[in-house]
Amino acid sequence: MKKFLLSLFLVFTVSCSSAPQVKSQDYAQLKKGRTFEASFPMVWKAIEETIRKYGVNERDPKSVDENELKKIDERMIRSKEVFSQSRDKYVTYQVNGFPRKKYLQTRQVYEVVAKKVIGGVQVELRLNEEIQLLDEKGNPLGWESAENSDSSRAQDFLNEVEMNLQRRGYSQ
Repeated sequence: MKKFLLSLFLVFTVSCSSAPQVKSQDYAQLKKGRTFEASFPMVWKAIEETIRKYGVNERDPKSVDENELKKIDERMIRSKEVFSQSRDKYVTYQVNGFPRKKYLQTRQVYEVVAKKVIGGVQVELRLNEEIQLLDEKGNPLGWESAENSDSSRAQDFLNEVEMNLQRRGYSQ
């Protein structure tokens, strides 16, 4: 009987929870990869320069000197967690009968993979994004993995890699 009442209480508590539903803007999905017509060492240095502001959590292979970098066909780098406000995920609420949006806090980890291909270096960005859930009072409830990561952040990252390449004399 106690187990039944406890389970009934849990079901009732969960079903009566009024945490706002997370919604997402329907923006067009942008590409999360780009091929740069430059040498692997040049592209890799531009990637390193771009990701440096987020902090580096992991590299594979870990350390490579200048000569080894010329011989490598593929390399990966992963950032530390980056906290920011979402551009596309939000909750809605009412103020005096008028609808409002509150964009949620996010944390992302950028994972960049560079591969040599015919004609240059293919750079793919995998963005692991989590959103901070809120209760009905606006208090944080915890983090949840986002179904679709914000492709505009990947596009911004790739554009910055290209700008860093251009500073090094690259033009496409």
